[in-house]
Amino acid sequence: MDNTLFEQLATAYGADIKRWPAQHQPEARELLHQRPAMAEILSRYRRLDAMLDLDPPAKASAALKERILMSASETFIVWFSRELRRYAMLFLMVAAAGAWVGASTLGDIPMEEKTLDQILIVNALGPSE
Repeated sequence: MDNTLFEQLATAYGADIKRWPAQHQPEARELLHQRPAMAEILSRYRRLDAMLDLDPPAKASAALKERILMSASETFIVWFSRELRRYAMLFLMVAAAGAWVGASTLGDIPMEEKTLDQILIVNALGPSE
């Protein structure tokens, strides 16, 4: 780790190395041990962290919470309706394919074994070839 990366991480995550990404923490501690001047960088950001901690995080208003929930529910409704349409189309395609395969095989059944419904279907579809 070099000084530039150390300072970038301090800028992004603050003075507490425990808040930094886990893969950089050991290198940062080692650099701090090797170069005590790096402690000055952390000191600067420690003061900034303290100032930021004085201002508590803002609470979301009820109107904002309501808008977020409405947006999430609208997104779910759109997703659900799209998925429902897709599965309905899939079901209809499978049903149509099954009807076609079933009807096309009816011509292979000898006439004496056909039921009245099967005869009506064959006659409606025409002769199979």
